[in-house]
Amino acid sequence: MILLASLLACTGAAPSPATPAATPAPAEAPTASPDDQIRALLGPEEQLNRPAIVGAVGDQPSCVSAVIASGPRPDLELIVRCGDAVVRSGQLQSWASYEEGPVWLQDADGDGKSEVIVMSSWMTGMGPTGAEPFQANSVMRLSGGALSHLEAVEVKVGPLETEQAVRAALSTR
Repeated sequence: MILLASLLACTGAAPSPATPAATPAPAEAPTASPDDQIRALLGPEEQLNRPAIVGAVGDQPSCVSAVIASGPRPDLELIVRCGDAVVRSGQLQSWASYEEGPVWLQDADGDGKSEVIVMSSWMTGMGPTGAEPFQANSVMRLSGGALSHLEAVEVKVGPLETEQAVRAALSTR
């Protein structure tokens, strides 16, 4: 040991301290789930109806889309978040919501861009036959920072009652 110390003194080198253990990099903050990303945008009277879906919508490559409900009827509305941009459809239909069905992304008009397909049944108002549920599916396009109905496609798939039937109708343009 004395020899080592003498050798180090002559060379001007200092003994190296013990190498400390590597400090792990701080863990990145977990990214909010798609549902939580939508919930963070909702008002006190609004609620997420079904799990949010993730994927390209229109020209936007990475979006979170969900149908939310508000009010006593309740009214259904589509909300799409692409990065920091948030777009809302407004009330999907003018009738009272009866039951929300599946929601998915699909190119509905053959333009190579996905639209949001929302299956829902609605309730008629009062009348001679009373309130009766009926199907009226929505096909929503995101373009220019706004959501709009693809009415020509909705005419084709609006009354269809199963996801399989809607998907099949959309695949045959």
